Amino acid sequence: AEADRIAGRIASQAIERGDFRGRKEQTISLFSSADVGPKRIILVGLGKAEAYCDETMRRSLTAGLKEAARMEISEVNVDLDSFTLGRVNSIRAVELAAETSPLALWRYLRYRTEIKDEEKSKLEKVRLLWTDADDPGEVEAVAIRAGAVARGACYARDLVSRPSNELYPESLAQEAREIGQRHGFQVEVLDESGLGKIGLNALLAVGAGSARPPRLIVVDTSPKSAAKPVVLVGKGITFDSGGISIKPAKGMEEMKGDMAGAAAVLGALDVLGDIGWQGRVVGVVPAAENVLGPSAQHPGDIWSTYQGTTVEVLNTDAEGRLALADALAYAVKNFEPSQIVDLATLTGACVVALGHVTSGLFCTDDKLCDAIQRAGDLTGERVWRLPLYEEYEELLKSEIADLKNIGDGSAGAIVAAFFLKRFVGEIPWAHIDIAGTFWQPKAKSYLPAGPTGVGVRLLVEALTRQL
Repeated sequence: AEADRIAGRIASQAIERGDFRGRKEQTISLFSSADVGPKRIILVGLGKAEAYCDETMRRSLTAGLKEAARMEISEVNVDLDSFTLGRVNSIRAVELAAETSPLALWRYLRYRTEIKDEEKSKLEKVRLLWTDADDPGEVEAVAIRAGAVARGACYARDLVSRPSNELYPESLAQEAREIGQRHGFQVEVLDESGLGKIGLNALLAVGAGSARPPRLIVVDTSPKSAAKPVVLVGKGITFDSGGISIKPAKGMEEMKGDMAGAAAVLGALDVLGDIGWQGRVVGVVPAAENVLGPSAQHPGDIWSTYQGTTVEVLNTDAEGRLALADALAYAVKNFEPSQIVDLATLTGACVVALGHVTSGLFCTDDKLCDAIQRAGDLTGERVWRLPLYEEYEELLKSEIADLKNIGDGSAGAIVAAFFLKRFVGEIPWAHIDIAGTFWQPKAKSYLPAGPTGVGVRLLVEALTRQL
């Protein structure tokens, strides 16, 4: 109201004339000729007050920031008081704004040598203004944490955006080493020789067709701690052609993103380092390229996994579960985790079931499941629990091995989850299928067209506040 008064009532006049109705994510840019006060005001609609929530604020704020960027404004002030509506407290509003702003403005232009001037964002600073805060130190700490979380999500987007000729198992391992160096984490990388010596045969089989051999990447945030860690496992297939069971050519370029689970785990570990999280977390990433080559695995091959369970490979495009099986069993044997959470772009069936809106969640522990669901609701990275009824396990029985790597074509996401469940034993475990949410076909508010960075905010929220 004060800004409007100083600027000559331009905002209130726009409302009175019906030029601005406050519809959700509606924007209008106003210009003042007054000698003092703001020269430009962007009004942003928040929609119906009774439906207002954290996600509405994220989307409304994004609409305003994108309008400011379109106008080539270099600095913008956000009046957070006007975003609370009595339904979001000021501390939460600061957190949402500090986290959403970098996500909304993220762009990936690393490989563009020619960028038109109008494509370059001029918006360099977002200043958050608020009045209702008793402890400025608390507000600042919340903003710093939120900024770290956003950087982690944007880092995951960057990783998924990189082409497979640059991001392959060894270069993904190097990303982990750099995270370890920044934060003092212990990083161990097993190469093909090391994998063979200890029997991670399923992971080796997935990468056997590539000239770039697989890696198992292990990051321990507190290696000297005696505490049982939470283990995060991220599928790291840096390119997935399907192998001999080859995928259709159309859209195959998106399969550089089949390591989005690994990106989420590395991004979350980076955030935990930035915010100084003291709990012990271990990240495990099985990294491989699934491509055709003279040594590529064949349909009908049988492999003995790290756990000792034998698997008949009926489809080489169901490779993620093979790599994850060895990684999960390795985590169980070597770290005795308190809990395990894995993220993977695992099944097209999950995309059919939940689209690009919600990730599939499978759990063996209700407490862990509830924590992840709460984290999903709070971050907007929503999950939906799907069943693990024992009848589905029948679909994985093989006549000549302990398991086969696909079922009969029905309940594909559930069958894949059941395959993974065989390798975690009795440890509380959650599997998050992000096949539909790691990539957006079209831009949607603060989620760009392309990689979303899904999983980073979800994991950090679950680990640090919900578990």
